[in-house]
Amino acid sequence: AGLDVEARHGAASTTGGSIPVPLSPLVGRDAEVSRLVEVVFGGTTRLITLTGLAGIGKTRLALAVAKAAAARRGRRTWWVPLSGVVESKYVLDAVAGALGVSEVTVEAIGIRLRGEPALLVVDNLEHLDGVGGVLTDLLRRVPEVTALVTSRAPIGLPDEQAWPVRPLAVPADHEGGVEELTAVSSVELLVDRVRRATPAFDLNPGTAGVVAEVCRRLDGLPLALELAAGSWRVLGTRGVLDAISADPLDVHDLQGARPAAHSSVRSALAASHGLLAAETRHVLHGLSVFRGGWTLEAATEVVGRGSLLDHLDRLAALGLVETHDDPTGRRFSMLPTIQAFAASHARDTGIADTLAIRHADF
Repeated sequence: AGLDVEARHGAASTTGGSIPVPLSPLVGRDAEVSRLVEVVFGGTTRLITLTGLAGIGKTRLALAVAKAAAARRGRRTWWVPLSGVVESKYVLDAVAGALGVSEVTVEAIGIRLRGEPALLVVDNLEHLDGVGGVLTDLLRRVPEVTALVTSRAPIGLPDEQAWPVRPLAVPADHEGGVEELTAVSSVELLVDRVRRATPAFDLNPGTAGVVAEVCRRLDGLPLALELAAGSWRVLGTRGVLDAISADPLDVHDLQGARPAAHSSVRSALAASHGLLAAETRHVLHGLSVFRGGWTLEAATEVVGRGSLLDHLDRLAALGLVETHDDPTGRRFSMLPTIQAFAASHARDTGIADTLAIRHADF
């Protein structure tokens, strides 16, 4: 018990000492880090939720913001990991442990946090039901606290600022020169990780085109790029591209060191897929029939599941569907990797042929 209390107090550094230090650099997120730090210090939003697919980089982005916030004077910062918490009733235990508070109550935590502005960075929230009530209670009782949370979907609390974490930028079709590519964030990440597995790798005119195509085929998804880099040592530059061309969902962790949800592109998408209700899953599978995006009218006609607004909203919140405006109005689309995942489920559930006919008729 004494060691536990000592460990809790040791973790409660207000200078960022409890914040984990990644072994590799964060790539392509400088602008987002700066914007998020300004939001945290702006004081107008006290609950910010970083959302997106498994492996999109939510935790790494949150770590960078926590480090930047801890480096500024006047903002105490604590890191609260929830990956090992199995029920929402234990969230307060995790917060108390991070703060070095022995009494696990909102009152005791509030006393520890009162007095100066504080930032709680709460990582991996999506698997806990009802945790929003715990956060709401804490934020209401302790006005000095701002919470930065990572979750695959928004928590759904009033005044929450949902912040979708997007894939990294990929090279345009015409970009293939070494100088052009080095400025593209997905290429920067891929090359950095490839060199960790294969130090002799060189981005040169002979490899640049393949590297650019790998980044495009994997949609700039950070986890997918890191998994592909891990196979470079065995497959080589051309072999990696051939494997991705055959099945981008099969890119996986050859070393077996990652958690299950991050062990392959397929398992990362399955983690978000598992958060969907059965009806919404069916909609996702049906939408895979579209190429180049769709309108709400088209989806209603082809997928035919009544009002699709709720389903599309949920899919967009999880990062499984993209939304954008063009001169014809509001349109929706999927990243090709996600589309391939949804199409495989459409085939497995036996609806692919029916969808193709309805799509052709429309």
